Amino acid sequence: MRPLGIYTVCNDTMAQQLIALLNSIEVNAGNDMPVYVLPYDDHITQVREVIAGRDQVTLVDEPETIAHWDAFALAAWSAHPYALTAWQAKYGWAGVYRLGMHRRFAAFDGPCERFLYLDADMLVLDTLAPVFAALDLYDFVVFDDQYKAPQHVYHLESARLDEVFGEARVHSEVFCAGFVASKRGVIGQEQQDQVVARLREGEAGVLYLGAPDQSLLNYMVMRLEAPTVNLHRLPPEGERIRTCATVPDLETRAAVLFDHGRRLPFLHYIGIPAWVFNRLCQGENILFPYRDLWMHYRYLSEPGAKPLLQGRPKPFQPSPGRPRRLGQRWRQRWRTLWEGQP
Repeated sequence: MRPLGIYTVCNDTMAQQLIALLNSIEVNAGNDMPVYVLPYDDHITQVREVIAGRDQVTLVDEPETIAHWDAFALAAWSAHPYALTAWQAKYGWAGVYRLGMHRRFAAFDGPCERFLYLDADMLVLDTLAPVFAALDLYDFVVFDDQYKAPQHVYHLESARLDEVFGEARVHSEVFCAGFVASKRGVIGQEQQDQVVARLREGEAGVLYLGAPDQSLLNYMVMRLEAPTVNLHRLPPEGERIRTCATVPDLETRAAVLFDHGRRLPFLHYIGIPAWVFNRLCQGENILFPYRDLWMHYRYLSEPGAKPLLQGRPKPFQPSPGRPRRLGQRWRQRWRTLWEGQP
């Protein structure tokens, strides 16, 4: 048993991001911090290569544990009136959308008494001691402003949502699942059974299909009424640290970031797909926010491998115009099925 540890979920598509994350952890959180990599799927050849030689990093190669949480995710989402049908219609496969991301739940029965889950598309930029210390008082510690956009956590048009949680809780307690600290055993078999039973009683319709792992984790934490603190919300409104790469005015100093003089604990490159990082590492001159900072950590231990970028810089996002509007219209066609009916 270990007192502290960090978990992430990854496969070969995210291997470049994993390198940057691990390097940032070593520099800013300590090179002795244990890190556990959960396989998103079976494509982990590059992941094995990345962690080879990093004594503090472990690949969670435990089929029974993975199978248990895969089964839990399937049981939870099978309770939804149309989720599996909608995902099959939209993507053409059977089963749970983003099933691999649900494997983050394996941390609840892992070897760490206290753990922090991080998405692979993050950089750690400061000590994590305050996060782990907050677990003295709470079962869950988060750090984000997802409460401003609860539509990415719950199906807001569900008639049951107000009955289950109430509007005030939905607009104040939801959180981003990319940065979550908790403790071993907080969600054990008893809690899992309670959650599935509640969902089967008709509450599954409140879940949001577009980010199923995030929706399900929020539901579990809120339905079980687990003591939770959002560190982002502790300071007054004007002093809250913003941690997403979408924030345009963060200040870079010596490979860390500051938000109006306050050091960021981490940066989340949310909304930037893995192919952008992969093509950048192949030498394509793709622009995205705080690119140089990510490149710094990606090539920190192998500066000679840093690619010379070719061609004019170009943003990864599509330019405004007809293709984008077509994409919006295509998404609109799915909205009724995807979001469901009240």
